[in-house]
Amino acid sequence: MAIVKFSNAKADKNNNSGRKLKRAINYITNSKKTRPELIGGIGVDKDNSFERMETVKRFYNKTHGREYKSFVVSFKGERFEDVVYEAV
Repeated sequence: MAIVKFSNAKADKNNNSGRKLKRAINYITNSKKTRPELIGGIGVDKDNSFERMETVKRFYNKTHGREYKSFVVSFKGERFEDVVYEAV
């Protein structure tokens, strides 16, 4: 059975912009949890994703409020990662 999880992370009250985003990127890019070939985006890789996202936030003056949105698609016991990656 598939599980889809949505996260809408907001900056903490101490205004530590980027802390939650950095932690999420580290979790997502953990090779024990996700195959490296399933990590990526247009013009972004795991090594520069945080810096690119922070640059865009500063450009649009959006350094407060929502840190990121995240979607997790999980298939327990099934192997459809390639299909899901192509669909997303």
